[in-house]
Amino acid sequence: MKQSLQLKLGQSLSMTPQMQQAIRMLQLSTLELRTEIQQILESNPFLDIEESVDNSSAQPENTDPVSHAEYEQRMFEQADWQSSSMNRTSKSSSMGFDESWLENTSTADDNLQDHLMEQLELARLMPKDQIIGSTIIESIDSRGYLLDTLEALMPIAQSQWDEIKASLIERLDDVEDEDDFNALLEENWNEISLEDMHVLLTRIQHFDPPGVGARNTSECLKLQLEALPVDTPFRSEALKLITQHDDAIATQNIKILLRKSGFNLEIIQSSLALLRTLEVAPGERCCPTQVDYVIPDVIAYKHQDIWQATLNPEVTPKLMFNRQYRNVKTKKLDAEEKDYIKSNIQEARWFLKSLQSRHDTLLKIAQDIVEHQQAFFEEGELAMKPMILADVARRVDMHESTISRVTTQKFIHTPRGVFELKYFFSSHVSTDDGGECSSTAIRAQIRRLIQQEPPEKPLSDSKLAKLLELEGINIARRTVAKYRELDKIPPSSERKKTF
Repeated sequence: MKQSLQLKLGQSLSMTPQMQQAIRMLQLSTLELRTEIQQILESNPFLDIEESVDNSSAQPENTDPVSHAEYEQRMFEQADWQSSSMNRTSKSSSMGFDESWLENTSTADDNLQDHLMEQLELARLMPKDQIIGSTIIESIDSRGYLLDTLEALMPIAQSQWDEIKASLIERLDDVEDEDDFNALLEENWNEISLEDMHVLLTRIQHFDPPGVGARNTSECLKLQLEALPVDTPFRSEALKLITQHDDAIATQNIKILLRKSGFNLEIIQSSLALLRTLEVAPGERCCPTQVDYVIPDVIAYKHQDIWQATLNPEVTPKLMFNRQYRNVKTKKLDAEEKDYIKSNIQEARWFLKSLQSRHDTLLKIAQDIVEHQQAFFEEGELAMKPMILADVARRVDMHESTISRVTTQKFIHTPRGVFELKYFFSSHVSTDDGGECSSTAIRAQIRRLIQQEPPEKPLSDSKLAKLLELEGINIARRTVAKYRELDKIPPSSERKKTF
């Protein structure tokens, strides 16, 4: 075997730490953001909690407003780290900041999405596949089901991919051959296809727990059966039943199964017994839902008959540059100390900018959502208007990926309860009069019809579809079944047993 040593030159693209911080801060929930703030308060001496002072005598003598840039310059010129050194006490305590909000926050075990994200990272995929995988995982609910279609998720993943490509290309230096660079992009940075989405979904469906990433109950059970050892008794028979006769299994109609499957009664009963050992909601078994204290990021209020949105002022402590280090000289500072000061000032500046950007973006998106869902705040779910990420992205002139980040784990307080912002997004179904009805409103109508059904004769999915059709909403029976399952409502056969 001939051995040789080869030298290979290549180019790699990377995001700046500032960009990474800004994007990551958009994704943080309120509690995660508070933890982030606490950490930087402990590590960066130039940031402090801005306290509201009631006593006018406590105000500093010089109250002339200065810009961040001016104040940073003054601090750098006047700071003396010999007096304070680097052994400073915790600012949160020295400034009288109440840390109870952090201490009283229960740290929940990793939820299902975190569990799946860890497995995705361990898979060591290419960056594009990493983005597709994370987009799919973000659409998986706590039960383990995929809430959106791959067709709906594909533009979200593509938007994130385009955003990262654009930002990285802008920062690429020393490109000597533009043709070679374009060829590199064409080869390694191609568009996301529906096939790519299917490939990554299939991969995620092989993650732990078995059954995760399913689009309906039948697929969930099928995935769990496929994960069982091949020699499991009645595994193949149960797979055939769930694949070919899922409707009969849902109603447990033994007569239909006997007639259509070709199996005898013993095999059918044993296969059904195996199916009953599986998890209908594998995500809840893997990561039990923990009741967390939700702090609303946004508050909806009514002003002059119009619903509006404002940020919750109690969400995060306000930060400011620390004025403790003013009025000292820099003559005695050596180069290392000056570098330390400069890097911390820069970090503080970027953190404040990222924090302000997060607040501005969150408010802008929340205001748009509230403005276009006025009917919901007046009448409830039945009046919810169809709205998707692309609608808001177009109106506020942002990427869909940004809308997705900002509306995940961000909550709004309304007179009708506290809702995650992404709750207001739903697909649409065409109505007979040429209008549109949101899937959220349809789910509310299905719940209303089921609540009003006669106990002795519950409505089947087909009957529910026909009743909705009478109201001008054309929807398939399978879609009714999907919405019913999402709301954890059992089929009509089980509802009848309840009474």
